Amino acid sequence: MKKDEIITLNMTSNVVDDGNFTTDYYKDLILYKKDTKTYMILERKFLSNYSLSSYNNLTWNVKLLSFPTTKQNNFIVDMNGIDNFITSKSLVFNDSDIRKIILLHLNVQNKCFTRFGVSGAQPSVYHPGGEVLEFQNIDYSNNTGKSKSVSGYMNLPEDEYSKAIMLSEDGINLREERAVYSHTAWIDQQETNTPINIEVTPEKDGASLLSLIYDFCSSTGLDAAGVCVKLIGNKKIHIKGRVLKHIPQEAFKCLQEATDIATEKEFELPPNSEMQIYGTIYKRYEPEWGKLTNGRQYEKRGHYHALISGEKLDNIHQVFHVREIIVDTDVSIAIELYPINKAFRIYPLEAENGTYHIASSHREAKSFADEFAEETCEIKAKLI
Repeated sequence: MKKDEIITLNMTSNVVDDGNFTTDYYKDLILYKKDTKTYMILERKFLSNYSLSSYNNLTWNVKLLSFPTTKQNNFIVDMNGIDNFITSKSLVFNDSDIRKIILLHLNVQNKCFTRFGVSGAQPSVYHPGGEVLEFQNIDYSNNTGKSKSVSGYMNLPEDEYSKAIMLSEDGINLREERAVYSHTAWIDQQETNTPINIEVTPEKDGASLLSLIYDFCSSTGLDAAGVCVKLIGNKKIHIKGRVLKHIPQEAFKCLQEATDIATEKEFELPPNSEMQIYGTIYKRYEPEWGKLTNGRQYEKRGHYHALISGEKLDNIHQVFHVREIIVDTDVSIAIELYPINKAFRIYPLEAENGTYHIASSHREAKSFADEFAEETCEIKAKLI
């Protein structure tokens, strides 16, 4: 995608859908209902007691440029997760429903947010779908919004590299349907909201940028953050990117099936190109993924999508799920980290004989919520 092809899309019908949600209760859980769908939200709180005074890393030179001095009300919203992916349950939803649930749950009708992160879209008659990099400006006070969300699709079997396209079916409005998951950071625009800005340069070749972000957050006590990174094309930057071939059609029986459904490619970041990376890092709770992988934590180093724009983009993924970024010496990278106070996980539910279950796992909703509440949210642990 060329830089001048990245356009601003309108968000309609207005910022949130005109359809009405109703609220209900199951045991002590609040439920949000619309048509035949029912959702619950589980909340994770973060103490935000990070300390930036004494961070050291032997692999990277890290320079702290700025950091927030006041408390910020930023949060993460996760709709679906890897458990929905591997069970192939409740995969399709509307982005406007997420925005409406957040409006109802948090009472933010006078707030404005910058929202960024990752999502997915299935093919339609008017759009090829693909891996989505989400970027939106939401104004709840005026019920309006603008977006520069893009997606990366593959033309299989002719081409195994993704091409970038705006997430729009008419070239004017943001497409509303999403698939698989939506993991986004919501940054409050109505407060002084300064991110932690760091500039990093590797001390030796072959340094992992994702491991650096993880190590910085875990070592400083920053247990949740929205992450923005911009890279300028350089042959010293090596990328590993993954793109789904199609959304799951049935539950996976083993980890290899989850691997085979996507195309993972390694390539250098082309000269004169620009790579924008957006995502979130925090300790996600995905018990079905743990069972499938013998206890592996899902996206321990964060969940990021990227867009590469420029003139010559042959044999690279243009929009993709970032699996790894390896950097050699003499490359300086600016990273923005927005501290997160809370994370809200939206779970689709199914009802059976008066009992609600998590759609992906069929776990009873209340017992699942209790188990969720007992999980630690600290990401502190050294990478092996």
